[in-house]
Amino acid sequence: MTKIFETRPSLLLGVAFLFFLGYLLPLTQNYPYYPDDYIVFKRAHEISSNPFQAWAPVPRYDRRHPLFFYTLFLEKSVFGFHSTGYFFILFLFHFFNSLLVVRLCQSLGGKGFAPFLSGLFFLFSSTSYQNLIFIQASIRVFCIFWFLLATTSWVKFLLRPNVSQLLKTIAFQTAALLTMEDACVFPLIAALLAWRILPAGNERAKILFRWVPVLFLVDLAVLLPLLQSFFFSSLVTKKFSTVFDLPEKLASLVKMFLQPLIVPEKDFLLALFPKTISRLAPAFLIFVFIVIFYRRKERIKYFTRQIPRQLIFTSLVWIAVALSPFLFQPLTFEHASRYLYLPMVGFNLILAGGINAAIETVRTFVARKGLIFLGATIAYILMLNLASIGHHYERYRKDAEGNPDPNEVRAYERVSRVFETGKA
Repeated sequence: MTKIFETRPSLLLGVAFLFFLGYLLPLTQNYPYYPDDYIVFKRAHEISSNPFQAWAPVPRYDRRHPLFFYTLFLEKSVFGFHSTGYFFILFLFHFFNSLLVVRLCQSLGGKGFAPFLSGLFFLFSSTSYQNLIFIQASIRVFCIFWFLLATTSWVKFLLRPNVSQLLKTIAFQTAALLTMEDACVFPLIAALLAWRILPAGNERAKILFRWVPVLFLVDLAVLLPLLQSFFFSSLVTKKFSTVFDLPEKLASLVKMFLQPLIVPEKDFLLALFPKTISRLAPAFLIFVFIVIFYRRKERIKYFTRQIPRQLIFTSLVWIAVALSPFLFQPLTFEHASRYLYLPMVGFNLILAGGINAAIETVRTFVARKGLIFLGATIAYILMLNLASIGHHYERYRKDAEGNPDPNEVRAYERVSRVFETGKA
């Protein structure tokens, strides 16, 4: 029975996605539309009369996201004012990304349950919830889809170098950059994977010093025209944090990664127990599991031997690289969880490797009872994360409807006017 988790992770992830979709999609029927939605839908509307308008700078942000606006234009042509359609596409691409995380884990040597768990936690995690509760946030989900495709293609190139595979990698990298500038770190990730996958020697040196620089040149060639006005305006108008703010930023990062696992935002036990007790239930279950199943030294030693150290080290560097563009923006990650979508890939690889080590230990020393307890705990935490995403969606929606910001009211009316009258 457990073999299916190791041999057919994508199939099981598809089943999990149906639960994900069945819970979240109905919530999106009464989407209120926010000011940023008006900005992106206005631009998508302008493309119908001038296709080159997708390449114009976005108002207020001075950045260009042409591939995203062409994608949104196609969505708008199909779904119109019906928000559920946009969220279906958003969730679908989030699912595609979770499948690509599975493949990445396999490429980095993840064994046993690790590939499946990496994709499963990526799919359900509420760490980066802001990317799943706003239509305009689909830009980052689309960007990381192309980014992970480029990563998968690059791994194939490393294993069997050829020009066609390199061109595919560059094409996916370019698509990611044309969607959003978050993909600017791809050359660094490519260098990390080359160092991790290839043995030391001439082949690794050739990749690092001949082909990785090509990816940096692609970055420059694409990003300089797209972000020229953004760079100049940022130097004058944007506020940046300093190195003295880094401890607070890193503390917020740790909190955002760990809170969904041990103290999630939403709990099913709220009707039975006080909020504090019910939110601590996952942490309590994890503590009980550790006390019961790891009270002997030989089990702890076996567990540490099962931890995939190379996978974890590579994932830590992935997190650091993916976070680098956001370390000096002024907001903490508690207020800007949207920035954690790509770093979340590395964190879930670490998490999956650790949980797989725990599973192997339990299978060796405790067998069925321990697996049932651990499986039930994982399922409970995942369900709480799914409920937390819905909680955040409802929290923003109720806040917009109960205490309406004049800008948000006007945004809803303006988006409605774009669809009903064709006038932006």
